[in-house]
Amino acid sequence: MLNATFYVGIAKLQAKHECSKSAAVLLALNEGLYRLEVISKEDYDLLARRYGRKLKDVIAQAQTSREPSHVPILTIEQTKEKQLMEQKDKQFKGILEEWDLHPSPEWRSKVFTEAEKWKDKLESAKLVLARANK
Repeated sequence: MLNATFYVGIAKLQAKHECSKSAAVLLALNEGLYRLEVISKEDYDLLARRYGRKLKDVIAQAQTSREPSHVPILTIEQTKEKQLMEQKDKQFKGILEEWDLHPSPEWRSKVFTEAEKWKDKLESAKLVLARANK
């Protein structure tokens, strides 16, 4: 049971962010946990973006997707993995552009080892390996 102050506060959050009641509660919880220094800045930012979305934007996104009743929401772990994959992909693409600038066998060996780890997940890592084997 929430007291009247909480109900009013949640209602104000709903109106301010034009979001559902559950999103407003989760947004408030996220804010509180971050201010208490219990969750990291990265997790806070991710959750603030997720729960601070306007309800009309969530509905519009659902209507434009192929499966209107399903709005994919990634877990924090999935989002971190996706960000890491994007970062590594960008890194390998940069390596390909700078390959000729680094003739050092040590550098190329290090890059090759790293690309080996990612070859099953990233096409750019496969391209680095192909370039290294030339």
